Amino acid sequence: FIYPYVEQANQMAVRLESRRSETDQEEEPHATPFATTMFVDYTHLLNHDVDLCEAVEAEMVRFDPFLRQAVQQFMLQLHPSLDRDATTVYFVALHNVPHQLAVRDLKTDSVGRLVAVSGTVTRTSDVRPELLVATFSCNKCGLLAENVQQQYHYTYPTICRNPRCQNRSNAEFALEIRSSEFVDWQKLRVQENSDEIPPG
Repeated sequence: FIYPYVEQANQMAVRLESRRSETDQEEEPHATPFATTMFVDYTHLLNHDVDLCEAVEAEMVRFDPFLRQAVQQFMLQLHPSLDRDATTVYFVALHNVPHQLAVRDLKTDSVGRLVAVSGTVTRTSDVRPELLVATFSCNKCGLLAENVQQQYHYTYPTICRNPRCQNRSNAEFALEIRSSEFVDWQKLRVQENSDEIPPG
């Protein structure tokens, strides 16, 4: 089952290299949507390792960073030349998940789990940047606080790592935009499919 992913990794690498060469020529880069997302068929994963599938399905939020890291290592094994661009963030999109929920069946116990939803998209927002991993500088001493994971809201460092500073004030930390990681984010409004709406 590795073959389709090798082919997809090759296509991703070609897109990244072409985007990089366009940027080097100081032209307007033509970004390809999902150029850094690897689409993995869930049934392939299920045939390979049932225990891993159950764990990923139960706690997708916990496994997501490790899946992204695995895709990055996979890409670098196939294309070592991509190592020079350490800012590229890779993602995993799982499809063909066997358990599909209707919008009506989404409950709070689904938060953090891997779920497939069946519905109709009625509205989309513009694509906006979302802060994924932040780097802050302390305004008191100038020390950088790197790799601050953003957890669904804007998260500051809890304390400055400089033992002489010990800054705890959120107002005294400034976001370093160039050193932080952003991803595209889009809001979708989904409603039930017409055939899933109960009568009445």
